[in-house]
Amino acid sequence: MRWMVLVVSCLMVVPTMVLAEDSKSEPGRGRDFVALGLGATPDYLGSNDYQLVPFGFASYRVGDVRYTWQGLSFKADFLELRSGGNWVGGISSGYVPGRHDVDNPLVDLLPDIAGTVEVGAFLGRRFRHLFNRSDSLSVSLGTMADIGGVYSGYTLDLGLDYSTALSKRVRALVNLGAVYASEGFMDTQFGVDERGSVASGLPVFAPDAGIHQVSASAGLNMQLNHRWGVFGQVAYTRLTGDARDSPVVRFGGDPDQWRVGLALSYRLD
Repeated sequence: MRWMVLVVSCLMVVPTMVLAEDSKSEPGRGRDFVALGLGATPDYLGSNDYQLVPFGFASYRVGDVRYTWQGLSFKADFLELRSGGNWVGGISSGYVPGRHDVDNPLVDLLPDIAGTVEVGAFLGRRFRHLFNRSDSLSVSLGTMADIGGVYSGYTLDLGLDYSTALSKRVRALVNLGAVYASEGFMDTQFGVDERGSVASGLPVFAPDAGIHQVSASAGLNMQLNHRWGVFGQVAYTRLTGDARDSPVVRFGGDPDQWRVGLALSYRLD
């Protein structure tokens, strides 16, 4: 089951960027914080069954390095603090749980997918004060590669984020993104081999590499006081190409993936 990966990629990245921004902070310094909450997400990539899941995120700077924890992923950003917030970039790692015990009775009969470890890197450029003194636009590219030998491939994630203050206590962010996946990733997550076809009755399917999803999300962060805040988000992902055409999506699944999340945040600085 990949629910934690979905939480990381769609419910974690956005709040981290929102909460880290503060027009009163020194450019690039951001804020140190931790947040915990509850979300709802499909129980596997392409499912139409939803479940409640916990999620959490945090950001903390040590010297000139900002460390970010997002669910089961961890990032070390070496550029943000050194560039005054104009650039972000560094290394990342994460654990990807497998897929098993899902609600879809046919997909549940497919061979289980084991969990794996990924490592990668990211780089982005941030532009400030485009329409007002509190907004910013960020463009970023990240890549993750499987080092656990489960899907033996990689993903490329392109993101566009716009953040602006609506008032002294409320900040909004809109995100657009697309993910390209290698053939190994696609075959593991969306493919059905002969063994799986016999076990589940689903047709044999061998997907190719390509852009497998595009996404959009909107979030609001309300700062209740200096320490405490509340963040809420709605995210939509559309599976595309061979991911959309996969039997694990067509038979009892859904290419339209929705996620919502709500978290209580606490500033540490």
